Amino acid sequence: MPKTSTRTESQLQRSVSLWIKTQAETVEAGVLVPALLFTEGDFVDGAGNEGSFNRADLKRIVQATTKYHGAGADIPLFESNHDFDGAYTNANKIGRLDVEAGLTVEEITEENLPDARFADLVGRYGIFGHGHITRTDAVDRYQQTLIKPLSIAFDPSGQFTDGNKWAIFEVSAVPWVRCAGQCFLASTWNSLPLATKQR
Repeated sequence: MPKTSTRTESQLQRSVSLWIKTQAETVEAGVLVPALLFTEGDFVDGAGNEGSFNRADLKRIVQATTKYHGAGADIPLFESNHDFDGAYTNANKIGRLDVEAGLTVEEITEENLPDARFADLVGRYGIFGHGHITRTDAVDRYQQTLIKPLSIAFDPSGQFTDGNKWAIFEVSAVPWVRCAGQCFLASTWNSLPLATKQR
């Protein structure tokens, strides 16, 4: 007698969809890489300021970012060594946040968790998006799993985003993260070390 699946069609489609989220896609110029950009919860920013974000806050960030990008703004993707005493330049730029590819607030599950060691994030909500890595040397580093952790910069005041308060105005690939789980997704990376700096 053949075995029958206990999973519904919608569950199977969701599983396939989440698995695809962890796969980078080669595009005409570089690679398009899914990422967990931010999560709800408490954290401390680079200036030592404490912050607390819930699901509604994440939706506000996504809406503001979509509006900011829709007005023609390019949201750059930089590669950083956390040397904050100077401004980023084009030499640091390795691509951009591809808002057209999707920027959503979703529940974090075991299937879309960027790293198994962040299992405590399961059940929380996060902002998922796509980084478009275009610089050839950075594509090589990504493919060697040398680019993983991410950090976003958003603008609560709207000063840097044409009045779009809370919009993300840059994303950086960094050596360590302040908010657990922020990184490019890849199903093969769960066993690799990932430095974090968090409370």
